[in-house]
Amino acid sequence: MGVLISGWLTYLGAYLFKETENPMLWGNLLTMVGISGGCLIIFIKKHWQLAKFDRKAIKNNRTEIALLIGLTIVSTFLMFNCFRIENGQIQVGLSVFSDFGPHLAMIRSFSYGKNFPSFYPHFPSDQLRYHFMFQFLAGNLEYLGLRLDWAFNLPSILSLTATLMLLYILAIQLTGKKLVGILTIIMFWLRSATAFFELIAKESSLNNLWQKIINNQTYIGNTPNESWGLWTIGVYANQRHFGFALGIMFLTLILFSGSIEFRRGIKEKNWLRRNWFSKKAWTIKSLKKAVGIGIILGLLTYWNAAVVIATLMVLATMAVFNKHKLEFVVVFFLTLVLSALQKFWFIGTHGKGINPEFLIGFLAENKSFGGIVNYYLKLFGIMPIIFAFGLLTGGKKLRIFGLVFLAPALMATLIKLTPDIPVGHKYIMVSVVLINIICANFIVKLIKAKKIIPIMCGIILLGEMTITGVVDWVTFFNLNKNDRAFKFQVNDEVVSWVRNNTKPNDIFLTDRFFFSPVLLAGRKIFYGWPYYAWSAGYDTLGREALVKQIYSGTNVDEVRLTLEENGITYVIIDNSNRQSDWHKVNEKLFDDNFQLVYRGNKLHMNMKVFKVD
Repeated sequence: MGVLISGWLTYLGAYLFKETENPMLWGNLLTMVGISGGCLIIFIKKHWQLAKFDRKAIKNNRTEIALLIGLTIVSTFLMFNCFRIENGQIQVGLSVFSDFGPHLAMIRSFSYGKNFPSFYPHFPSDQLRYHFMFQFLAGNLEYLGLRLDWAFNLPSILSLTATLMLLYILAIQLTGKKLVGILTIIMFWLRSATAFFELIAKESSLNNLWQKIINNQTYIGNTPNESWGLWTIGVYANQRHFGFALGIMFLTLILFSGSIEFRRGIKEKNWLRRNWFSKKAWTIKSLKKAVGIGIILGLLTYWNAAVVIATLMVLATMAVFNKHKLEFVVVFFLTLVLSALQKFWFIGTHGKGINPEFLIGFLAENKSFGGIVNYYLKLFGIMPIIFAFGLLTGGKKLRIFGLVFLAPALMATLIKLTPDIPVGHKYIMVSVVLINIICANFIVKLIKAKKIIPIMCGIILLGEMTITGVVDWVTFFNLNKNDRAFKFQVNDEVVSWVRNNTKPNDIFLTDRFFFSPVLLAGRKIFYGWPYYAWSAGYDTLGREALVKQIYSGTNVDEVRLTLEENGITYVIIDNSNRQSDWHKVNEKLFDDNFQLVYRGNKLHMNMKVFKVD
């Protein structure tokens, strides 16, 4: 929560000084002074004392300390395996290169550029629909002196570790069993699916199967888009802000899950009266808690909007069973108001952050009820069956929470929120992470039954639930080997030239790139790789037409006017757009009428940079 709040304070401070030469400096100074002053006031007012070293606390929490160390090690491997700087090169793993196109561009737009007012570096316009605040955090850390890989990896490691410790606490709060918390974390790392067993069916021998697994470089599975790694641990390496935001969600559930009453032997009509038509059902027990959570969730919108929506879905379902319902009303009101204010600021009154439409079945090819059920059984393997047994044997408390946890997945199955349907997978992943608590509780019951058959069944079920995830880890490692990484020189000549000779908020016209020296220099490109902008709802077709019009133009006055109207300050012509199959380049027009300010060699695709006067 501290990072969330200080991140916003720094951004707002920098925004206030956006007209200065160095807004990030002022943003950091204001935040550091403000937070230090606030802590000093609290210290004096509350008479805080420094904590004393307690050996007994360490002895009583050995499990948690070991878990904390283990999670930190695994998270560190996950993040540095796919993104690191070695031998003077920025190395971006094959499993993350697509997502890191916008991530690194946004990071550098703050650490090397001056992205105020903030725009999407791949598609600068008057709207910012991309939840960018985690990238702003990394950009600020690089600005303050951390090397790029540490600036992005360190908050990713710490936030994912904290998130998993909160998931562990939530599992214990719901079940009272530490082993359930540990198994829930294992299931977080290792997904359940039929993919491994489908792989076995295709191989003729154990040796072939072994060789296939250890050399595999494509995520296994036959459901739509499963080969992308859409459901694997790689998601948390790609989408660093997703793991961060889940921690806020788990904290919210921990704080609210204790207010559900579970009584036995009460008739349904009494339950309705007690939970809906009594004073206790609506009174606010802790306004401070409700206001605090509402503000935190509202501020989370531009860190990860999907998790905010998923959290509200879970809270709305919890409110059905909870007392003190006005607390939920306060949370919803503050979250929606703060989200609306951010939408107005970054998108305006005419733009849309999300565009919900009914679409039943998510990615299931057969949209019938049976087809959807078959899709999820194939996608998640034995997990839905174990979940069903967990509901039947888990008692009233876990049955209620099991149904509550299904809310985000149900929404994703019935509604699409953006043009890119697979983006909805995060809502389903949220549900899966939470219902794994129910699954883990059932397996622990079997293991602790003290009879050989239930114990063996529990071990076998756990193995079936996690074996596909083991193969995913091998695949993730293979995809991100050094020889397959995308590599960029830290001291790239073009990056240095752009940083030293152009303004921090300049816009370049280039070919459609995932990565570009221009983006790594903290500048913006007029039309980058279109998928990023299209999936966020931008008018990519309209901008593509403008790019074609400029590059293939024959009237220099019209070309110059179009460039100036769109705020483009530099035009790049290189081998990528000379050989483009989606537009033609009238290179002679630029040679004859625009100032050539930089020429690259073959290493830089024979690049020419023209300045728009």
